[in-house]
Amino acid sequence: MPIFLAYLLESSFWWLVFMVCYYWMGNGPIHFTFKRWYLRLVPLFAYLIPLASLDVGRYAHLEGLISKSAIDPINWFQFNIPSVTVTLGSILLIIYFIGFMVALLSMTDRFWEIGLFLKSNGNRPLSAFGWQRNPTTCFSRLIFSWPILDETKRKQWAGSWLPIHPVFAWEAFYIEGILAIHWWHPVVRAWGSQWRRLYLTQDSFAAKPAPKPSHLLKLSGLAGAAGLVALLLSFTNQQGGLVYRLSNNFANLANLVLFKYEKEQILPVQYSFAWGDLLIPLHKFASPNGYEASLDVQFSDFQQNFSKELKILRNGKPLETGIISIIYKAKNAGKFAYINDIDPKKVLLWDRRDGKVYNDSLGLGDELTIFGESGEIYISKVTIRISDPGAMYQPAVMVPEINRLAPSFCFQVIARPGQRALVKVDKSDPKAEHILNMYKDVSRYEIVHIPGFRTNRRYLTEADALFKKGTFTEVELAPAGLNVDYLPEYQDYQDNQVVLRWGDMEAGPSSYNYPLDSFQVSAKKEIQLRVGDRQLPIISFECIISSKTVAPYGFKSDRLDHPALLFALDGIAPETSIYFDRIIVKSEEGQLKLFPAAFVFNVAD
Repeated sequence: MPIFLAYLLESSFWWLVFMVCYYWMGNGPIHFTFKRWYLRLVPLFAYLIPLASLDVGRYAHLEGLISKSAIDPINWFQFNIPSVTVTLGSILLIIYFIGFMVALLSMTDRFWEIGLFLKSNGNRPLSAFGWQRNPTTCFSRLIFSWPILDETKRKQWAGSWLPIHPVFAWEAFYIEGILAIHWWHPVVRAWGSQWRRLYLTQDSFAAKPAPKPSHLLKLSGLAGAAGLVALLLSFTNQQGGLVYRLSNNFANLANLVLFKYEKEQILPVQYSFAWGDLLIPLHKFASPNGYEASLDVQFSDFQQNFSKELKILRNGKPLETGIISIIYKAKNAGKFAYINDIDPKKVLLWDRRDGKVYNDSLGLGDELTIFGESGEIYISKVTIRISDPGAMYQPAVMVPEINRLAPSFCFQVIARPGQRALVKVDKSDPKAEHILNMYKDVSRYEIVHIPGFRTNRRYLTEADALFKKGTFTEVELAPAGLNVDYLPEYQDYQDNQVVLRWGDMEAGPSSYNYPLDSFQVSAKKEIQLRVGDRQLPIISFECIISSKTVAPYGFKSDRLDHPALLFALDGIAPETSIYFDRIIVKSEEGQLKLFPAAFVFNVAD
């Protein structure tokens, strides 16, 4: 980010200030210990002073002016197949890491060699707190002098100073670590060379003459002048300042693209149904290429578009249509008409069975269902309903009746697009052997053994889902729990009345049209699933809210009093349906099971 670049520039300036002062006083009679502590503290002050003076707010707005990838090292080298982008910043970053690894390996190799030397010479210190004369200095001298010491001098050192605890190598580690991180920084490298010069040329125990007053005067004057310049630079609040401009320029320079390769982007295919100005997105309904859609339209809007061309679009471009047919349902007359093989350019509702044309018979509440082939897809159904303001509210999606057939099957196959089909089976059942042989291809089927499994639904596909994936948004409100597809089904309801109660409302599986005020009172209470005189504990459920004016949206939750769900229910408007599906219950035996039915509560005016 720009603030980091500014901080790096200001800290580099402080490094320069401190090292110029050191060079100046290095020509005078300054004691070894003072020089050593001065060099130790240079990195600390060089990085702390800019932190205290840097104005973060001064650079914050640069985030909006500079591309994020310009200063984010992660984005300097984008390797996102099928595209590759190499910027100048990415090259610099790679060079830095190569240099850092070389410096780190070199440092590791030297310390490893010294460690072996100490071990071979019997270095076995018992404690780091025993008395020893200047152990840190002795260790640093060995490490910095190591490349130029022959074997004889190394032995002499070992004879004079061993045993010595490795903890006293902290100074050398500190120095060499900073040098490895800043291998590219000329001022920091000069700082490192002064450490080596200090230990190779100075006698740490010799007495030094007192410094001359003139030398101290020059030193204080230089340090004061340099400090004023540095403070002036650090505390400058103008956006046109030197640090600001350098940070901005480097950030833009780092974003300079040196090489870019990008394959042509393949846009996701979106199919839609168009009839004049009426445009309806199509959603996948069944594998492999079945699509559906529905629309409630005002009678006046339908009349304006009825005489226009009917099209199926693929990413906005029309597809060649095959045989398109329409089922016309007249609400008031109770009439069904089947119109086969229409002309999409000019729709004629001509039922060849009785020779009647229904173009002029269309009215409020009528419904047209269009189906047929178009290009590479099949239109399973596109339902267009002409709105009737005086009609009773009916939900767009009707829940199926509760399946009362006996659960006589020991297996169930669930089709899962894009992955293996799931086969739930009771392997101990004598009839299961045939099923296991039929679905033994592990590349296509995943077999799950569920002891005692029984169902009255042998095959489940996308078409059996209450709402198809991709047709509504859903929010997870409960911790990741069990996948309902892997659970057994609760089947002990066959001879009992099944009701989902919500306060004073009931659905079995569909409810009456409840007034909004009645719904608002009941919505504050918990739901209860009753099978006969038994109440089944509800562990989790899927709640989907659908209305004529708002796209469906849902929640996976384990309680109705979650704040997000309460907020959604509080905003319910008339002509809305609230669905409860994929309900997990706890059976009388304490086992978690999927209740194989969905329920809907309808809210009218």
